[in-house]
Order: sequence, then structure tokens, then C-alpha cells
Amino acid sequence: MYRGSRTAVTALLAGAVACIGSYGILRFGVQVLHAQLALGRPVLLVLGGASALYGGIAAISQRTTSGVLAYSSVAQAGFIWLAVGIGGVAGYTAAIVYALTNALNKGLGFLAAPNDKRMVKVSFAIAAFSITGLPPTLGFWAKFSLFESGWLAGALVTSVVLMAASALSFLYVYPAYQRGAWRDSPVAPALPLAQRAVTWGLVALVLGLGLWPAPLYAFAARGARELMEGRGP
Repeated sequence: MYRGSRTAVTALLAGAVACIGSYGILRFGVQVLHAQLALGRPVLLVLGGASALYGGIAAISQRTTSGVLAYSSVAQAGFIWLAVGIGGVAGYTAAIVYALTNALNKGLGFLAAPNDKRMVKVSFAIAAFSITGLPPTLGFWAKFSLFESGWLAGALVTSVVLMAASALSFLYVYPAYQRGAWRDSPVAPALPLAQRAVTWGLVALVLGLGLWPAPLYAFAARGARELMEGRGP
């Protein structure tokens, strides 16, 4: 689906639309089907861990940037499922933060990938740093919130899976960046001003929220508390 779509459509699918699934799990799982969610937590943890590891391993084998980012989306969805499986205010906060971060990362990654080398070296590098969880990007805080929620819940196995899946992200993101930024390739046509503006706007968000994550954390924590307080009897 990602490979056959235009850049703008791909960025939208990988970014904003990907949040819909996370919203559905949190909104209906926590508020409507909270009893079923509690029973299904072990299943969510297993599926989330499998998705995170499978997506990372599959992304390593890809030879195109779009293929890497597509399978990376599978891995990032697994991270969100793990956060929901951990549960509690910390787990749901981590899920919200990670879902929003993933939307920004993937949107930026797909918009930057076909651009000229100057934009690839800068904007795609920022997306790559954020996907792998390196500071000072927002991805660092998203990964930190996941590890923190697992630690607070005493979920040792889940924390180990998170570490392994995070390590895999280094193995697939760096080669993708190397192919796009440093290897010889045909010169890309000039990009429309609107697309360049959106790309640099996403760069500003990923870096800005990475340097000052407090507003996003406050928003996510408030959303997590409201989700839990709104549960039925």
C-alpha cells in the first residue's frame, strides 16, 4: 500500500491515519470494554511484542526506504500495543505519547525520503533519530515513557522485549538513511513549497517537543486519567 501511493498520501496513511487504531483501542478498550481489556492484557502483550520484533526484523531485510518505513510502522504499532497491555495511567500515557510521536515520525520520514539530498540529510536524519529514540528528538521521550511504564509495572519480560525491538530499529534505520543521503542517485525534482513547508514544520515539532516535552506529557497524562475515570461500572 505504501509503495504504490503518492508521497503525500503515503505520509497521511503512515502518520495521522495510523493513530485511528490506537485511538480505537484506548477509547473503546478502556472505557467501553474495560473488563475484556483486563482479561486480554496478556494477549495484547504477546501480540505487541511479536509485532514489534517481527516488524523490526522484516524492516532490516528491506532494500527500499519506503519498505523500511512500512515495516517500521508494524513495529511501532507493536510498541503501542505493549503500552496498552501494561495499562494503568503510566501505560496509557505512554501509548498516547508514542502514538502521536509515531504519527510525526512516519509522516516526516515518508515526506523526506524522496526529497533532494540536502533535505534527506537533515529532515530524514531527524526522523531516523526519533524512530530510534535518540535525543534531542521526541522519539527519545516516547521510548522513555514506554520503558518507564514497564518498569513501574514490574513487567521485566516486556521491558526486555522493548529493549530488543528498540535495538532492531538502529539496524534498519541507519542503512535506509545511508542509501538515501550518501549513495549516488538521480536528482529529485524540485518540491512544491507546501510540501517543503510541511516537512520542515514536522522537523520543528519533532525537535521542539523533544527539547520541551512537558506539554505533550501533560496532555497525554490528562487523557489517560480521563480514560480511566470514564470507565463504566
